[in-house]
Amino acid sequence: MLERKSIASIITSYDQKMIFDILSSYDGSKAIVWDRKLMKQMNVIISPKVLAERAVSSNLALDEPVDVKVDHVIYLLAPTLDSITMLTQNFLKPLTKNDKRLHHVMFVPEVSHNLREKLKPFKGVESITSLPIRWFPTENPLFITLNQPNLLYKILIDEDWLELYKCANSIYQLERQMGQVPTIRCKGEWSAKIVEMLKKIRMSNEKVELGEKLDVDEIILIDRWLDPITPVLTQLTFGGCIDEFYSIDVQGKIRVPSKEYDASGPSTNEQHIDIHLNNDELYDQLQDQHIYAIGSKIREVLNELREEEKQLQTLSVAEMKVHIKSIPKLIKKKHSVDTFTRVAEMIQAGLVDDFNFGIIQCEKEILSGCPSDKMIPFIENAIIEAKHSFRILRLICLHSLVCNGLKSAVLQSYRKLFIQSYGVEMLALWTRLQIAGLIKEESQTDKLSRKYNNPMNFSSANRQMKLVINEFSENNPKDTSYAYSGYASLLIRYIEAGFHNGWRDWTTINGSIPVARSSMNRLLFVVGGITRAEMSCVRTFLPMIQFCSTTNVLSGDKLIQAFQSL
Repeated sequence: MLERKSIASIITSYDQKMIFDILSSYDGSKAIVWDRKLMKQMNVIISPKVLAERAVSSNLALDEPVDVKVDHVIYLLAPTLDSITMLTQNFLKPLTKNDKRLHHVMFVPEVSHNLREKLKPFKGVESITSLPIRWFPTENPLFITLNQPNLLYKILIDEDWLELYKCANSIYQLERQMGQVPTIRCKGEWSAKIVEMLKKIRMSNEKVELGEKLDVDEIILIDRWLDPITPVLTQLTFGGCIDEFYSIDVQGKIRVPSKEYDASGPSTNEQHIDIHLNNDELYDQLQDQHIYAIGSKIREVLNELREEEKQLQTLSVAEMKVHIKSIPKLIKKKHSVDTFTRVAEMIQAGLVDDFNFGIIQCEKEILSGCPSDKMIPFIENAIIEAKHSFRILRLICLHSLVCNGLKSAVLQSYRKLFIQSYGVEMLALWTRLQIAGLIKEESQTDKLSRKYNNPMNFSSANRQMKLVINEFSENNPKDTSYAYSGYASLLIRYIEAGFHNGWRDWTTINGSIPVARSSMNRLLFVVGGITRAEMSCVRTFLPMIQFCSTTNVLSGDKLIQAFQSL
């Protein structure tokens, strides 16, 4: 296979160019005031060192006002009322008439009319603009994200379709780098709306190529809500398990407890250890493996390292001078082996914990067929013991989705017990999960659950798409069901079926290039989020998809968290 330019590096270069162009338009010294949440996202794109080379002398936080002597103060904000409030309270209101600095407010990715109006009274603001940085790289070089975790809440709870317009704008931004109009395959109501919005955006904008060329011929667009079941299940790939247990952040980093990571080591004041997954060659090899197959894969890598060390020991002095550059890489890989061996041990110990083991067994019990007229004893006991609330909600959602709704008495019993154990403040979250269709009554008269929030009939989907698989291999997977130990993601099944049947049940919008070329580059875009285990399925079983993108990366806990108040 020909080596392909990483989509993450193309996006990073594109985003950096936008920032550099802004900075070069202001003569003199500069300070950037960052929205903290935005700062974390931007750290994967650009470093303080690179900014310093562009005359940025200070990087400040929006919630910690500091007065600096520069020619320009640039405020980079998320388009939220909280950001506006902090900006006005901490920086704009204290401005005096003697302040000669020029103040520029930029919203990432765009500013709304309402936010612009709120800043008009402040005469010290020189400019209010948008900085359309939409895409961000992840720890995988062929996977990018919009970091748009509020989409599900906005659409399913607020019925705010603006989030889909943001998706359409983001796809158009990618198109501008393609040099051609790609063919689009779409499935689902949200995807169809995005395509219609994209057509209008194309008509109202002049086609201009920007940055490095992104070689994509076809975009596969699919709704997450065609398959709400898979995200609530426990992921069992190595990358998925890391996200389940330690929550990979937007910087591709996890934070693990120091005492758990090195129980036998010397005591330290540090409570946590940060482990970076970005640009780690070993993690790239391990992330798609099943968690119970990770040991054999690590042994393979260790044997390779031992062979490399043996070869180095046999080299002459002259040969060693040639190979000296490979030694730091070898040392780094050995360190990675130690790190990920320990992480795998911690996860495997967690999986056999009574509660986590019980969760996985309960998931299998529900998927194999569970009545809707009875509470599941494991769930009932876990609620009484006040175990992890999000994990319990995931199981209740799974029970409801698989049964296509629960009997009213069962639903009320779950809710009453849950509120008694976790507090009345959880009632709002429970209600939103009902509105979203994740928890619902079996009857058709459920007043909370909206019709378009219930797209899936599990029994029918399982029969047609073979979701529950009894025979699977963790060490030598032959099917995408390996990622969930016997359950195949319906979302992935839909994509597989599209390739097999010529996209019969999908809507196709032809682009400016032939659709039947022998070699095509494809980009997958999942509207509403994709799990890391599903990403492993794409990489392992769908090599015809070269690039992947999504609104946000999901895990079960992140899905539930998305329905908490914004």
